[in-house]
Amino acid sequence: MNYQKGSHISGDPPTPVTRVSIHPKHNHVIHCVLGFKNPIDVNTLKDELSNSVMVKIPRFLSLLVVDNNNGTEHWKKTDVNLDDHIFIHDDDDDDGEPPMSDDDAINAYLADIALSPPMSLDKPLWELHIMHKHKCSILRVHHAVADGMSLMSLLWTMGNNSSIRCVSDGKQLHHDAQNHPIVMSSKNDQSFRKKGSIKKKGLWEGLMYIWVSLVLVLKFIGRSLWVKDKKSVISGIEGVELWPRKVVTAKFQISDMKTIKNAIPNVTINDVFYGIVWCGLTRYLKIRHPNNAFQDGFQFTGLCPMNLREQPGVQNVFNMISENSRAPWGNIFAMVLLPITYFKRDLNALAYIARAKAVMDQKKRSMEARLCFELGYLIFSLFGSKIGGELFYNLFTHTSFLMSNIAGPLEPISLAANPITFIRITSSAQAHAFTLHMVSYAGKADLQIQVAKEVIPDPEFLATCIENALLEAKEAANARVTK
Repeated sequence: MNYQKGSHISGDPPTPVTRVSIHPKHNHVIHCVLGFKNPIDVNTLKDELSNSVMVKIPRFLSLLVVDNNNGTEHWKKTDVNLDDHIFIHDDDDDDGEPPMSDDDAINAYLADIALSPPMSLDKPLWELHIMHKHKCSILRVHHAVADGMSLMSLLWTMGNNSSIRCVSDGKQLHHDAQNHPIVMSSKNDQSFRKKGSIKKKGLWEGLMYIWVSLVLVLKFIGRSLWVKDKKSVISGIEGVELWPRKVVTAKFQISDMKTIKNAIPNVTINDVFYGIVWCGLTRYLKIRHPNNAFQDGFQFTGLCPMNLREQPGVQNVFNMISENSRAPWGNIFAMVLLPITYFKRDLNALAYIARAKAVMDQKKRSMEARLCFELGYLIFSLFGSKIGGELFYNLFTHTSFLMSNIAGPLEPISLAANPITFIRITSSAQAHAFTLHMVSYAGKADLQIQVAKEVIPDPEFLATCIENALLEAKEAANARVTK
């Protein structure tokens, strides 16, 4: 299947993920949280936005129009009034209640807007919420507009002003190639983003490549039809995306992850992230639910979005405003299945990371992500958005959690001359009882854990378990290196 890249015309056909994101059961919205060093000047920020690359990208200037005759979707450019997209939130602490920290107040607001009504299709699908008291802004972008990688590339471009210059007409923009790309994973992770051609490693390796790819894709198809995770204490039910939410933040140092990465051969940052979540969730279940009859080998299956762009890291956002550009924008990723196995015996944190690496290595030796993406195109082409959306919804209700990892800027950036102190991402409308979204920024990484309060009432402790898993793995890695 071929899909149109970067040609932002009125008939630009959305990708499967774009089409499914406006399905009545989905309405996925990304919440990108930006913390600032100084108080936010709304007028200055508005001026910055009005002259930024963001308002030159047609997806931010277009309505998503659905044809009533055949149900297909396309983008239609319209005029944008920034005042219709900017919302000011000036909260006051309740009388008699202790004041909330900035993190708690921001996360409480994120939990509230996660249950807000779907965005109106009468205007471009993005909003900017400003929390003056907490020096924070929240960019709400419908998943139909872009995925996390596109948004992070856009943010890097807008915030790295020293690398940008515009020529007279404002349409031709240039990017300083000397700036570092946004890359969190190692070179070994590049295999995820290749188109899946079989390297000349011999007949046996080629056959195994095809076999593993076929098995993984068949498992993916099974998940979208009938195969479900067994019911557990962290499982949601249909409609769980509408239950009251709670959001907490786990914080990490990228240097700690690199210490672990350097202690285990061929381990990537993504393996470390996957492994510490695996370890932290297992420890949480053992402590909070010690009497639960989990069998050894009980498996929780998660969904993980896998980027399919040909080149990793920051994309040339400037090229995306050109109608003839082939720079990818939007939702160029596929969902893959990630298992987390429960072990009754007490494993150390490095053992979980080693197991995570084995799972990830298998996926790197396959075409799972690419084939699942093409399969989505085929389904939407043959059966339309209604059936495609239902099958996609099954992927969420048949799995236990969603986990993503997005690489952010390596160096500090600023917006409207106001330094950004942290970047976090979460999302809404996923039919899971809990989701995990991690973003790296300037040597740190913040993991947003969003849960249904009735299923996981104490996500703070879950965050602590994951943080402790990283510290435990770091200590073990240091001990291994010094031997």
